[in-house]
Amino acid sequence: MGKSILDIINGMPKNIRDTFVPISFEVGEHIIEINSEVNHGFIFIEGAIDVMHINSKDVLYTYCQDYRANFVGLMEIYSGNDTYCCTCRARKKCVGYRLNKNIFLKMLADCDDFKTYLIEYWANQFYSQALNRTQYPNNRTEVKVINYLSELVMKKNSGSKTVELKIKREDIAEYIGCSKRTIYRILNQLEEDELISKKGHLIVINSAQRKRIIKENDNK
Repeated sequence: MGKSILDIINGMPKNIRDTFVPISFEVGEHIIEINSEVNHGFIFIEGAIDVMHINSKDVLYTYCQDYRANFVGLMEIYSGNDTYCCTCRARKKCVGYRLNKNIFLKMLADCDDFKTYLIEYWANQFYSQALNRTQYPNNRTEVKVINYLSELVMKKNSGSKTVELKIKREDIAEYIGCSKRTIYRILNQLEEDELISKKGHLIVINSAQRKRIIKENDNK
């Protein structure tokens, strides 16, 4: 994209810019809630979000983590749906603007640069998702667990020391969106494969296991 979202905003007519309400969300705050009424959309110029949905057991789980999103709530507005399809919470502090849905519809009709930017933005999102589905064709739960552990290890320790992860199995299950029994089975298999060790309620990953998990994740 040639222009940034700030370039697009600054190029809008003043009567539209004046309707923008500056807003920010701290880490952990919910921006929109699944099934709540669609009244507003958001444009963010910085930050990242977690996208959450409800699984078949009515458990809210995260299916997209640390996602840099310029727009939240627009899909529902432009598709004419009355409720949000997911929950979004701030992964990193999100700073931007809140607009009511009528303003977004006016922007789509009257602001050609915004329309072009939005089309390119969404096209790139869909393209990236298509690549991810190619990379993970079966979307296996084991892949998600390995990816999750890999991210935790990399955040916990950038060196080569042993990492101890104090995390409940039910928290992993909720995050992944599966049953606790499935998580126990997968962790037992990972232990048999010597990718992890267990010490009480801790998941222990030494330097060699750490390298293998990251490599395993890269190869999935």
